[in-house]
Formats: sequence, structure tokens, C-alpha cells
Amino acid sequence: MPAPFTCRLHPALRLATRLAGAAALAAGCTLAHAALSIDVRSDILAARASFQGQAGVLEAFTWSSAFAPGTHAPGNFNPFLNLGGYTFTAADGSTHAAVSANGVNPAFAPGNWIDGPGFDAANGSATADLALNGAESFDLVFGSAYTSIGMTIATGMGNAPSEIDLTGASFSFTALGAGGQVIGSASLALAPGAPVAAWVTLVASAPISRLQVRETNAVSIRDQYFSDILVTPSSISPVPEPATALMLALGALGIAVRKAGAWGRGR
Repeated sequence: MPAPFTCRLHPALRLATRLAGAAALAAGCTLAHAALSIDVRSDILAARASFQGQAGVLEAFTWSSAFAPGTHAPGNFNPFLNLGGYTFTAADGSTHAAVSANGVNPAFAPGNWIDGPGFDAANGSATADLALNGAESFDLVFGSAYTSIGMTIATGMGNAPSEIDLTGASFSFTALGAGGQVIGSASLALAPGAPVAAWVTLVASAPISRLQVRETNAVSIRDQYFSDILVTPSSISPVPEPATALMLALGALGIAVRKAGAWGRGR
């Protein structure tokens, strides 16, 4: 059975990724391409809580800010908006902008498209999520520079049955610095055949001023949804999920046993 999501990286590192095994990807994966790493976790609540536990975490984009409080109810995507762009002022006073890159206007369609972990408010109430008209390709432009970015991404599920399919989705992420220079890139594939959602953490080696998100397969333009976007100037160090931690522990045990055996044979 394939992993529900995979991370991709530079060809020179693919052999090491294959040796790590698909089982690790099923629980979570942390891969790097150039100076941008991507960490993907299936335990969304734990991963989000870990991100929020870091210093200086802010909501860079809160899609519900486009609506009056209490607008949405569970199970109902309406009302939703069609917006040409989106701006949000964060708690640190910085103003951020979401800019379309898919050639559709209006491109942004926030609404309560999906309920569940990573998309609902902390108290469990329904909140707006981000969908796009057309391919899910857009830029996040930050008024202040941040090193780590976190969000939940889902496909194959939602509150609008006509917008659901099981074709999967894939994305590339490119982080740019204040001068427009490329810091690094990474990619994510959500497997077809079943609903899938994951928490995604992107960590750069330099402050990010702009993040380019591109839907790369574009087999279907339906039902790819994004939660509110969290950021921090800190570099996030992801905590392994239980399955990953167990695998690491077993690996360490295996190394210790092999070393003990080698010592015994050499006496």
C-alpha cells in the first residue's frame, strides 16, 4: 500500500530516501532540497501543536478574517467568497498578501470547504479554509521575513461533494529572500485513491519573504484545500511521530547489536 504522501528532493539524495523505506513516509518525512526542508506529518493536531509551541509563532494568513465571526457552520461550505487577492495584518503589525499565480481572476475562494483537524478553530468551531478557482498556484508575500511556515493541506475530502475527487495532488514550494533570490525548493505529493490530509512544515536556511506554491500535476483542479498559515522567525525542529520514533529506536538498537556482535567475534 503506498504512503498517503511523499516528499521529493534532489536526485542525488533519492537513493538514501528509498533506503529509508516507505513506512517512514507513512508516519512522516523530513527531506531537504537546497536550503528549504519540508516535514510532512499525518498526525495533524500533534504536528500543529508542536509548531505552535515554538517561539514567536504568528498567524500570517487567517482566511476567516474575510468573514464576520461565527459565519460558518460544520458541514456547510457556504458562504464563500471570490477574491482577486487577499491581505491580512498579523499580530506583529506586518501586512501579508496572497497573490494568484494561476491566471484566473478572481482566484481565491475562501469558505468552510473542509472540517476536521488542522482546519477547524481550536474550540472545534467551523472556520474558513482556502480553495482556489483553477489550479492551486499562488504566492504568499510576507511583510516580515520568517524562517518557518506551517499549514495543513488536504485533498479528496470536503463539504462540497461536487468538488471532491480522488486523483491526488502534488505541489512545489519555492522560498524567496528579500531580494528575490531563491533560498530553496521542496515538493509534496498527496497520493490518489483515498482522502488524505497532512500538516506541512517548511523551514528555510534564511528568512523567507515570499513563498511560491504551485500545483504541479494539475490532473484535477478540485478539492485541494489549505488551512490558515502559521509562521515564525525560528527554525522549527520537528518531533518524530510515535511510529517514526519507534523506527529510529529500533534502528539504533540494531546498530548496537551489530556492534556488540562484531566486538564478540573480534575477541
